Amino acid sequence: MNPTITTRMANLRDRMAATATDLVVIGPSSHMLYLADLAPHGDERPVLLMVSPTFAGLLMPSLNVDSSRQHTDLPFFPWADADGPDAALAELLNATGVPTAPSIVLDETMRADFALLVLDALPGATRRFTSDTVGYLRSRKDDAEYDALKKSAVLNDAAMAAGFAALRPGITEREIATVIRDFYKA
Repeated sequence: MNPTITTRMANLRDRMAATATDLVVIGPSSHMLYLADLAPHGDERPVLLMVSPTFAGLLMPSLNVDSSRQHTDLPFFPWADADGPDAALAELLNATGVPTAPSIVLDETMRADFALLVLDALPGATRRFTSDTVGYLRSRKDDAEYDALKKSAVLNDAAMAAGFAALRPGITEREIATVIRDFYKA
C-alpha cells in the first residue's frame, strides 16, 4: 500500500475510534479512490471496501479481480455471477471481526442495493453516512492535497484568462471553447 493510502487508513481508524464506529463500508466512488486508490466500474455487481479497526478488504466480482489487483494489495473476497455475492460477503464480514450489532458507516453514494445487501447481512446494525468519518477526513487537506488544489486553481485561472484574452467582436462561443481546450492541451 502506498504511504498516502496507509496514512489515510490510519486516520480513518482514528476517526472510527473517536466516533465509536465498528465498520465503514464504501462502494465504488471517490471515497474508494481516496481510501484504497481503487476506482472499479460501478455496475450492478457489488464491489465494497470494508474497513474495521483491525482489517480492510474488498468484496469484488471475480470478473474484476485481475484488473483491480494492480491498484491495491488489500485482500479480495471474490464472487462469481453463478454464486452471487452472499458467501463472499459473509467471509468478508467475518474477517472484519465486527460484532453482531455493529455501528456502521455507509457510503451515501453507493447503490441502494449494495447498501441493502450489507444491512441484510447485519440486521442489528445501527447506521449512518460518512460525514463524521470519511467525509470529515476528506474535508481536511494535507500539504500534498493543498498543493494539488492550488496548482489546479492556478491552471484553471490561466485557462479562463486565455479565454477572455481571445474575446473579440464576431468570435463564437465554440471558438472560445476551442481556445480554452487548446490551452489545457498545451
